[in-house]
Amino acid sequence: MLESTIQIHFDGEITKNHEIPLNVLAKSLTSIESSIHRAYLDIKHKGSVKHRRMKPEDIEDVLFWVGKSTDGGFVLDMVCNSELGRKVVDSIGEKLQTTMGNIEGKGRAKLDSITSQVKQKQENFPKSKPISYPDFKAKAEDEAQRSYATKSILKEYAELLKIIKSENSGKSTLEITLTGKEIVRIDFNREKAIKFVNLLSEKKAGEPVLFKGEITALNKKTKTGKFTNSETKKTATLRVLNQDDFLKVHPLMAESEVEFVGIPIYEYGSIDTLAGDIYFIERHQQL
Repeated sequence: MLESTIQIHFDGEITKNHEIPLNVLAKSLTSIESSIHRAYLDIKHKGSVKHRRMKPEDIEDVLFWVGKSTDGGFVLDMVCNSELGRKVVDSIGEKLQTTMGNIEGKGRAKLDSITSQVKQKQENFPKSKPISYPDFKAKAEDEAQRSYATKSILKEYAELLKIIKSENSGKSTLEITLTGKEIVRIDFNREKAIKFVNLLSEKKAGEPVLFKGEITALNKKTKTGKFTNSETKKTATLRVLNQDDFLKVHPLMAESEVEFVGIPIYEYGSIDTLAGDIYFIERHQQL
């Protein structure tokens, strides 16, 4: 039988009589299921795009079964008996293993907050000419350190590890074992969980890009909106830094198509050139 498994093993203060709180179990299963879906979509479509979702008929291809937990802290197995399921497990295992190597390797330079980076780009903007969207797309995909799919899969485990990262979990640990063609076993304590979450939270501001499309929504409180790119027909989150930028963007919603300069955002060395977040800098006509 072509069986592959994902096992989680919690131990420490977070467990009691080989049981864990319902909210911990729910968050764990949600994160793992999301990572399975993202890995499946990456394999099926040879790449991942933001907001892409599995269809109901896809579920049968990677159906994981969950049995009763076993003793030894809290141990739970998720089992799949399909070839695609094994590919998914192997993909997740390889990505987790590589990331742990990055964490345990040499120190990394700490980046400024994303708002500070974008503000600096905004201040330097008149000196730097924006590139066209097609040029940005080709250049960014070549320069990205890892695929957007890798980041999106790993981000689900960053969410899971926030449980161990929390001071409320004390010295609790989580062991994740992925069994496919090979066995990948990774142990997390609070220190490793903090490093993993911080690494996956890294954001870097790109260079100015000329975008063309329609701004369909804008929220003053959250400083976010929606932008549909006329070249790709994909919708991305459009962000503004402050009230002044909000006032620049708001009138543009009345237009069916606008051109503006924006700053695309890299997350953990990856970028979604089709639907990734963009910070508004300036309307093109004002240059």
